[in-house]
Amino acid sequence: MKSLVHPGLSVRILAAGSPIDEHEDPDSAECTSSHEDPHASEYQTLCTKSRHIEAITNQEFGIECSLGPPISLNMDPKVKFYIYIDGVLATEHTFARPEVKKNGFKGEHVVTGVQEGKGRNCTERKFKFSEIKMGCQSQKQEREIEKIGTIDVYVYGENFGRQGGQTPGNANGFLQPNMMSIPEKALKGADAKSHGTILEKARKVRRSSVWRTEKKTEDYPLAMFRYTYRSMEALRQLGVIYHEVPLNPSASRTSSPGMLAPEEADAALLERLRRLEKEAKYVKSQLSSSLSANKDKGSKRIKQEDIRSEDGPRKRAKRANPAKSIDLIGDDDERMFREDSGSGPEVTKVACSQTGRNEAAQPFGQATRKMASKVAEIKDENQVPFADIMGRLLS
Repeated sequence: MKSLVHPGLSVRILAAGSPIDEHEDPDSAECTSSHEDPHASEYQTLCTKSRHIEAITNQEFGIECSLGPPISLNMDPKVKFYIYIDGVLATEHTFARPEVKKNGFKGEHVVTGVQEGKGRNCTERKFKFSEIKMGCQSQKQEREIEKIGTIDVYVYGENFGRQGGQTPGNANGFLQPNMMSIPEKALKGADAKSHGTILEKARKVRRSSVWRTEKKTEDYPLAMFRYTYRSMEALRQLGVIYHEVPLNPSASRTSSPGMLAPEEADAALLERLRRLEKEAKYVKSQLSSSLSANKDKGSKRIKQEDIRSEDGPRKRAKRANPAKSIDLIGDDDERMFREDSGSGPEVTKVACSQTGRNEAAQPFGQATRKMASKVAEIKDENQVPFADIMGRLLS
């Protein structure tokens, strides 16, 4: 069914400055106006927006009324919001067309309580949710409790009117803290009550603007907003909320001793993966640096991988050509050099591995340069002819 709520009109219930979550009314299709005129009844049903909200004990709240395009582009001289809480007229707020136009065709006002008095004597008593208890009441009070737990806002287009007048609202009609008891049957059943609205202590405030205006038509409002506020448990009984998601899922789960909760296990696994990733990056950088250094030195290495059988023990590949060590200096020459030089430096034997498996062995190019340097030392210290040395090396 198409809604006739005019676009641009909005009402929200606020708590601590933020909108309270709204829930669809499962019986909204059955909500019909009780107006005696069938045409007016049908219209009011179509222009009504019904929602459920959660009430938290001792929580202050406010009602935000907003007006904007497209309705504000061609609005009546005045648009007035009538706010009823628990069936009691709490206050009114009027948007004047010149002011809305000056503000970019937008208007917004938050009602936080009931105002009383004028000028410097104006006071406000803020709205607050309060839990109701079971008690015995008269038949008159039983009829009045039907409206407890509701917030109704009616929006009308009105004439120019005049500014000023009595401050709207009635603080005496609200529940008192010592009168928050209702019959037992009102706390049970399909429409179980859980909360009502009480007023805080009065404090001085600046009075909001007041206009004396008249409705263009009583039976055809621009919109009607209806909120039903209940506790979370009562909302579940009404079928508005089917289940509540816990704020801390891990707290509601039980685990065996010595076992991590799923969230803790996931966190531990994630931390382990991060460490492995860091180690992999480090190993990769070390291998890259090593390969780059070997390339610059002109060394050639052959990487041999281990051979593993699926079921057998670990095996290593056999070398096709075993490593051979070449003694560049004979035993006789070494003994001669030691005798001639006395306590001079020990002659070094250089072995070049053909496989390059031993990573501690020096590359061939470096070993060759060291050999040439050692030959020069031998030549200088022992005065051995260079031709004789080369002949020995090549023999």
